[in-house]
Amino acid sequence: MAKPRIVAPGGSLDKAILAFNYGADAVYVGANEFGLRKSSDNFSFPEIETLCTYAKQRKKSVYLTLNIFPHESDLKRLTSFLTTIDSLGLDALIISDIGLCKLAKEHASIPIHTSTQASILNTESAKMWVDLGATRIVLAREASLAESYHIKQHAGCEV
Repeated sequence: MAKPRIVAPGGSLDKAILAFNYGADAVYVGANEFGLRKSSDNFSFPEIETLCTYAKQRKKSVYLTLNIFPHESDLKRLTSFLTTIDSLGLDALIISDIGLCKLAKEHASIPIHTSTQASILNTESAKMWVDLGATRIVLAREASLAESYHIKQHAGCEV
């Protein structure tokens, strides 16, 4: 059985580094655009790159949340954004929208994890995300332990 990993919120560059220094195996952070937490201390491109470098030196991971539900007017900026972040050294993108998942597969080579906001509560939904390219599924908070176990057994990816 694999050892559980501690994944902590990054919050800011200082908070993310503290999380690593106190034992987190990975942090998730938001960029200045395309995250649900607009009032949080989100990261600029240089801060993401700095954090990724710091993490790699310590064999840690950085996940970027792109958990918005984009409007049509967001799509062109998202395409450019995905191309730009592809070289920053991220370990995964946390995504909740299937259209954004498709764009991420087309314009970046970063693994995709589903966000809990995708509300995955069954095997069919999990398999659909895997078919779209997700390598890890973060189930909805409402999933019971028994449901989670069943999905883990049949989804074909990390849960």
